This record gives sequence, structure tokens and C-alpha cells, in this order.
Amino acid sequence: MIWWTSLLRRIYAEVTDGGWLLQVFLFPVTAREERRETLVSCYAAVSDPGSGEGWPERLLPFCERNRSWVCVDCRSDRGLVVVGSGDDSDPFVTNDRNVDSWFRAVLNGVDLSAEMFEAAEVKSLINPFTKGTETRTVHGRPRGRRWP
Repeated sequence: MIWWTSLLRRIYAEVTDGGWLLQVFLFPVTAREERRETLVSCYAAVSDPGSGEGWPERLLPFCERNRSWVCVDCRSDRGLVVVGSGDDSDPFVTNDRNVDSWFRAVLNGVDLSAEMFEAAEVKSLINPFTKGTETRTVHGRPRGRRWP
């Protein structure tokens, strides 16, 4: 069973069923060709008792950034945004943004990666197709206070 906050329900019902929303790729409710992950499949995979994840109840992953889940705590309608992989080496953290302020930040062009993750490391890479040099930003661990 999937729990929703009222704002998350409205975004998926009235704005988009997943996909790109400015700088963020939201997991769709239904599978698409470009992405197989859905809200339902991600939640089912991590909350399965056999997965060994020990996933918190009513913590819904709605997108992935920098190898970490971005989730919403659906235990209350406030919908606190929580980031992390859930394992001991990368515990869940929050910077106290709720779903409303998180989506407002997305719409206002806030660099959420810089806000949510430790200082970035810039790496130079050679593009195998163009043979040109490109730079990539690799973010560190999620920042914030431990959740819950």
C-alpha cells in the first residue's frame, strides 16, 4: 500500500505522473519505456521484509539523486523530505524541508543537490564519443540531521 501526502497526491494527479520536472526525475506511478522504476516498484523493493533493508514504515521514495533515495515521510501530511540509502553507512537524514518547500525550491531553481549533499568533487572525464574533456560533479554524502 502506498501512502501519500495531500501535496504529493496533487502533483501526481494534476501536474505529472513522474518524469522530469525541471531538474528532478520523479518516479512515475506507472512504468514507462525510459524508466522501469515506479513509485510502487521502488517502495515494494525496499519495504520487502526479505530485502534486508529494514525500511521505515510509510517512507516513500519518490526520486533518486546522487545514489541516494529522496523520500517523503508519509506518517504525517506535512511530508518531511528524507534523503539516504537507509544502510548503516549512509543513514537517512533530513534538513527539515517538507514536500511543499522542496517542490517550491525545485520550481525556483534552487540547486537542491548542493543543499542536500556534502561538498562536491569535480572530475574531468574524456567523452568516449567526442574525445573532448568534460567535467562532472560528484556529490558526497547526504547532509542534515539524522532521521527519525
